[in-house]
Amino acid sequence: MEGILINADSEKNSVIFNTFDNEKGVRIEMEASVAESGSYIINAQKLMNIVRSLPDEEVLLKVDSGCNVTITSSRSVFKLHSLPGSDFPAQPYLAGEIGFKIKEKEFLDMLSKVLFAAGINHQTKALNGVYVEIKGNNVKFIGCDGFRFAMCDKVCEVHNDSDEELDTNFIIPVKTASELVKVLSQSDDEIQIEGSRKHIIIKVRDMVLFSRTIDQKYISYERAIPQNSSISVTVNSGDIYSALERALLITEEKIVGAVKSYVRLSFKENVLTISSESINGSIKEEIGIFHTGEDIDIGFNCRYLAETMRACDNDDIEIKLNSPLMSMVFTPINPKEGEKYLFFVLPIRMKEQA
Repeated sequence: MEGILINADSEKNSVIFNTFDNEKGVRIEMEASVAESGSYIINAQKLMNIVRSLPDEEVLLKVDSGCNVTITSSRSVFKLHSLPGSDFPAQPYLAGEIGFKIKEKEFLDMLSKVLFAAGINHQTKALNGVYVEIKGNNVKFIGCDGFRFAMCDKVCEVHNDSDEELDTNFIIPVKTASELVKVLSQSDDEIQIEGSRKHIIIKVRDMVLFSRTIDQKYISYERAIPQNSSISVTVNSGDIYSALERALLITEEKIVGAVKSYVRLSFKENVLTISSESINGSIKEEIGIFHTGEDIDIGFNCRYLAETMRACDNDDIEIKLNSPLMSMVFTPINPKEGEKYLFFVLPIRMKEQA
């Protein structure tokens, strides 16, 4: 499971690299000069570190009858042990019940906007992933961990493999989604996505990434989105994010047993005051805003709020509030055509409200 399966084919002069951890896997095929066919498993981390350290030249891999590997490049020679390819775990059959194509950069942008809010080890299994819903050309990505909610809704060019209008949804596990963010690019090229009730297959250039999906019904998120507000604030998300990054230096406790402090947001007239106190010290910063409604003080986990502001891409946003114990909702003032997103974060009860 810690190894990479390397299948070398002398007839096709190609090499297929395969990794799999019983939940997700990657398959990449590339051209190579193959003197003799073979199939072996080499420790992935060691092989990656070796190849990364080598100069930008050809790499020669040789495996003898005792599964001993010799890696040669320029003047460097490494020796490792391997296992027979037959020891590699069985992988799922890569075929989907539905299939469609979407631009790589659109898929990446939407996934990146909501991934931060997806749960990790949440007791509700469906929340431990990114929910994707596609109806025709309308694509929706959602992440929620019970404290934060992120939704990106966009009209995209979706090319369906079927004659019928696409109407599907699936949940990508958060670990798989995190790997996708690393390998996808801002390319205008289309990626092929195939899915079934239990698996998703994503084909990007010469790479195939496949993963189990979370086979559960997602939460009724529409009912969780606050509909009305009595307080409205207009501000630049980048200004708040910068201030919260500085506040993190105070609120993120590293001392064992210390109580993590919160960040306080005070909306008064046309000024937002961001402040926090902890055993490390204190911080206070003011930001100009446009504010309608009552003045309000509200507290948050600083990291949760900072990650939400970072996802807003330095846009001018509207903040909607009702009370210190209800969610704070963020929406863009001037979203791109055909795109809308919404975030909200649950506050924490401040000491004076206990």
